[in-house]
Amino acid sequence: MSSSNIYTGAWIEYSRGKVYGATITLANAHAVALVSLLAVLVTHTSIRSFTILRFILHQTRRHETPRDGLVRQQDLVLRNAETDMGTLTMVLWIAHKWRGYTPNPYRRSTPLFLLLLLHTIGFLAAGIAVSFVANGGDGGVSVIAKATECGFWVIDNSNRDSQAVSFFQIEKLKGTTVGAAYTRLCYNASTINQGDGDTPAECKIFPTPRIAWTGTHNVSCPFKDDICLEGQNAAYLMDTGLQSSRVLGINSPYELQWQYRTTCAPLKTEGYTQVRQDGNFGENVTYYNYGSIGLLGNWSHYVSSMERVGGTKSFVLDVQTSAPWIGNNTFQLDPIPALQRDDSDVTLFFFGAYGVNYFAPVDDPIFSAHNRAEDFIMPGYAPFPIYFADYPATVLGCIDQYRYCNPRLNKCSLFIPSHYADDRLFAEITETRGELDVALLLRIHTSTAMNLYSQAIGNLASTLAINDKIFSGSVMDVAREQWKIEASHLFELGLAGAQVEITRTAKEAYPRDHGPLTNVLPKEYQNICKMIIFHESGYTSISVLGLCLIVVFSVLITILSFMDGAAARLMWKRWPHRVLAWRTDGYLQLLRLVNETQSIGTWRFGLQEVPVTEKGETLGVVEVVEGRIGIGRGSSGISTSDLGPDTGFSPKPV
Repeated sequence: MSSSNIYTGAWIEYSRGKVYGATITLANAHAVALVSLLAVLVTHTSIRSFTILRFILHQTRRHETPRDGLVRQQDLVLRNAETDMGTLTMVLWIAHKWRGYTPNPYRRSTPLFLLLLLHTIGFLAAGIAVSFVANGGDGGVSVIAKATECGFWVIDNSNRDSQAVSFFQIEKLKGTTVGAAYTRLCYNASTINQGDGDTPAECKIFPTPRIAWTGTHNVSCPFKDDICLEGQNAAYLMDTGLQSSRVLGINSPYELQWQYRTTCAPLKTEGYTQVRQDGNFGENVTYYNYGSIGLLGNWSHYVSSMERVGGTKSFVLDVQTSAPWIGNNTFQLDPIPALQRDDSDVTLFFFGAYGVNYFAPVDDPIFSAHNRAEDFIMPGYAPFPIYFADYPATVLGCIDQYRYCNPRLNKCSLFIPSHYADDRLFAEITETRGELDVALLLRIHTSTAMNLYSQAIGNLASTLAINDKIFSGSVMDVAREQWKIEASHLFELGLAGAQVEITRTAKEAYPRDHGPLTNVLPKEYQNICKMIIFHESGYTSISVLGLCLIVVFSVLITILSFMDGAAARLMWKRWPHRVLAWRTDGYLQLLRLVNETQSIGTWRFGLQEVPVTEKGETLGVVEVVEGRIGIGRGSSGISTSDLGPDTGFSPKPV
């Protein structure tokens, strides 16, 4: 697939809602840059938020009355600190140093410490939360395609040659092969656990890892004339129930629903077969009459006795269907009256076991084996009993049915076959162009990809689940109702096949060589692949909601942090001491006050943010005068003895 077919930019994943689903898709390199920028923005916001917190804490303290040194030092730290984490440690350090010099320094520092700690933890959590704004999961992230050339490609009626057929079949095999591999891994309950971290990455390539369905035993035979082998109430029903169009990755505000169900039952062969000695070498040929096929004449299937004798020690599968879309009636089954259904696709599976042997009798009606042969003798081992299939072929009959609903209109179609008229269906369940687009995608990818015939015809016997139990022509541990396991497996192949095909439709919706195939999708619908969500590695999804919250919060906090002047003007009439304390506790004001105390400098703009002296004036420096440390030769209360040898200072008296 062309990597340029992935859409990068803003879009909405409607299954999550317009707000939570708003997404920006970026290539990983660009996403890393954006997330790094967001991390810097959160850090900046933390600093500006701490400025607001410092102002509030400083102004809520009582500056109108004298207080001890512990509190005043806390005031100065709050006024001049830059980071919450640095202030946190400084508050603890000050409390530690005031032990024994003021009552309860730790207890009196606790409220301030806890507020600073809360702010620190809050922004540490915010920094971590930035990573959740971006999603780059191990199975890829949800993306959509640019979809410049969406299509449904089939053989052109004007070009029905071997090259066209081969090209079409190769394309179909790609899908069924991928679908079969996905089914074996991701529709196996032991390897997938939807909703937790145990789901393999290979099973996260579709929006829904596994489409849910239920099986019901002993339902009514789907055919007439008592043709079901095990009775009128021994059929097996597989049903998805109503599923959202979003389960298949169709991303649209116009949600529709679909339902796919299949009913299967082994069919009687007695009365529906004829044996004639008309093979190519005069051998017997068993003909099965469940309806005529253009290529075979009046028969649905036949088996030569020579095929059975010269078998390849493997199962053989032949498939016939009544669905007309397989082409010009050459391969289409015209079922006998007992099998005819107007509301379903009828598909017949003919199973053969040529050269296959079993070590025990098999009672399953499709894989029935009771013909005892000579035991297999291997030196050093007990004799192996050998059984062969009872019949040249057995028949499993199935019907496929589809139903579509519009929950907005509270309307549903009847259960219909794949060849039901599309325009009639769309008129029944859609009213808007958006709903029609969704219905078209659903119709294409359920009625063709899910159809049992579509999944089995390409790989035939290699699709069977029983192949997992055959070793060198010997089959082991066949279940009593192995045919239900096969039916379930074929049904799941159809579900996975639809997931594969709808994703391929989107991923391959760009100009490329389609050989002799033609696009049957009308031009006005060739942009609908943009609605299909799939997962792709190499990209990151950014939550628009998370991004906006971070940016808006940062801008708001930044603006508020520069409004201390406006706040001071509002507070001036009621709390003038607090406003003055905020200004004079600043480190530039403290420098002014220290020098003014020693009559150093002629100061201007005394209470503004940056006080200045007259041009050319110099300020005092720290000096030692008569054993005392001071500024500008002015003595202070600090003795040089306070600078112990552990400080690293050894000042000399002036």
